[in-house]
Amino acid sequence: QRLFMVFYYSLRPAYSLEKVSSPPPIAGSELTVVLPVYGQIHVVRYLFDQLEKEQKSFPFKLVVIDDSYDDQSSKWLKNRLSSWGDAKLIVNPTNLGYLQSINNAVSQVTTKYCLLLNSDVEINTNAIQRISAALDEPGVALATALATDSGANLSIEIPKGRHWMEVDDWLHGIKPKYPDAHTAIGYALAVNLELMDRSELFSNDFIDGYGEDSDLHFRAIEKGLRSVIADNLLVRHHSGLSYGTKEDLSATKQKNVATFKIKWGVVHLKGLRK
Repeated sequence: QRLFMVFYYSLRPAYSLEKVSSPPPIAGSELTVVLPVYGQIHVVRYLFDQLEKEQKSFPFKLVVIDDSYDDQSSKWLKNRLSSWGDAKLIVNPTNLGYLQSINNAVSQVTTKYCLLLNSDVEINTNAIQRISAALDEPGVALATALATDSGANLSIEIPKGRHWMEVDDWLHGIKPKYPDAHTAIGYALAVNLELMDRSELFSNDFIDGYGEDSDLHFRAIEKGLRSVIADNLLVRHHSGLSYGTKEDLSATKQKNVATFKIKWGVVHLKGLRK
């Protein structure tokens, strides 16, 4: 097993530490961050603090969606964004769920690029700038960050005794290669809206925010576009918290998995083997 691992890592691309000092290839004014919120204010409050800091050096637009969790959550969001200059709050009168909330918001976005963030992530310095830079690569339609818990195939295990931000600080110093992702994942997903259909980003074949990001990935690949990993960025992901306190979602997931297999099962397995 040890010999196999030595051989495996010898084939992997070598990274060099190279602090980036050049101007970002994408201007903040070309990017809109879209953030749906369904409760869990104790997590999202830290993300808001981080976003506000990031916006000072990289002035992106911000759209927050209040997906009708409860009155206390709505009040907090309204107060938090009341003095936030370049931020827009969309209030859903009833709970629409992740997929419909994102589609409604993205259809109103006028910038060239957008970044979909889940409310259960935390970001480090220059995170928005780093992931958006991946969209400047030729043919790149989607870019997904690495995560402490991606819930799928983009997880990084944090070494014992280390903080996730230390790992991200190291990643910040490498020159990214933007390798192809097996599938895109929606917790931190940058999208080139000039290459994808902004009027209906996610397919309504899926429900309640599960599998629609992988479907988007394969639709991009089918068009000859690239879906890549932002390999110089790690976010902290509190997997599942963005669903709030909804009841068991296993039935929904099973239905979406069945839909996904019908649409992309063969292509997915081929990519998984690769």
